[in-house]
Amino acid sequence: MTEAELSRRISPAWIYGLWGALVAVLIVLSQTGEGPGGDGTSPWLGLVWITAGAATIASVAMLAELNRGIVRGLGSRLRRSRRPWALAAGDALTGHPRQAAVPATVMSVAGLAFGVITVWLSLAMWADALMTFEPGSSAFDSPVALPPRLGPGGVNATPLLVAATLTFTMLALASFAAFVASRQATAQDDDARSALGLTARNARIAASAHFALPLLNGLAAGLALGALLAVGTFRGSVAVDAEGGSVVAGWTWAAQHAGHAVLPLLAVTLVGTATIAIAAAVVAALRPARSSRGGTLQRERQQV
Repeated sequence: MTEAELSRRISPAWIYGLWGALVAVLIVLSQTGEGPGGDGTSPWLGLVWITAGAATIASVAMLAELNRGIVRGLGSRLRRSRRPWALAAGDALTGHPRQAAVPATVMSVAGLAFGVITVWLSLAMWADALMTFEPGSSAFDSPVALPPRLGPGGVNATPLLVAATLTFTMLALASFAAFVASRQATAQDDDARSALGLTARNARIAASAHFALPLLNGLAAGLALGALLAVGTFRGSVAVDAEGGSVVAGWTWAAQHAGHAVLPLLAVTLVGTATIAIAAAVVAALRPARSSRGGTLQRERQQV
């Protein structure tokens, strides 16, 4: 009963539609009106911030709905597998979807934020650094070259990675605590699987997959959407000569130079993935080799 899906007052189509409309309006507003260098008092700029706030709230609701669908899809796909651990993990995800969808949604929101910040920062730093490269140099011509301030030893690289590490570590710990608590509440389901012959190794792999797969998919979805939003809403001054001349560049320039955000975004992705993987390894290590109830049931079957 606690995991039953109640009928919703709002259809998922409305959630996705509202989010898409707000994002489209935000992209249009961000590419028009007052550009960089303004005095910041334009009413148009205020409208941009109001729309951005509304789009942020809608993004949380959209990611919650998206992760519900991801968890349902993962559960269904794993249950069709012939591997015992996949069957067990799929059964757990299908039987208790909310326990996986809520942490995945939180991870997605964090991924969305870091996707936007990382890509925006990378594009802005590259725009500022264009005049520091000699035409024809390897850095100037490389489509994935790092801006100097985001490269090795760059002043902006360390704070970004530290913030990502702290954030994803805290979220992984919180997800781990919630997972352990939920496993205690569903111990009878685990006992039943053990009684049906699930080996200790497969049980550990199943527990790890049950914990990690929704989080990894949620993280990937958040980072990808964040990167797309950053490119779509980017607008900044791009240097055009050594005398300080610049032009206002929008999403088309950002799309052409998005490759310069690949390595920073990959670094943030690896940080998030590593924290989830470490927590999943702990989940597997703490999984009992065989539950006492499951062991009792197997002994009773052997005696019979």
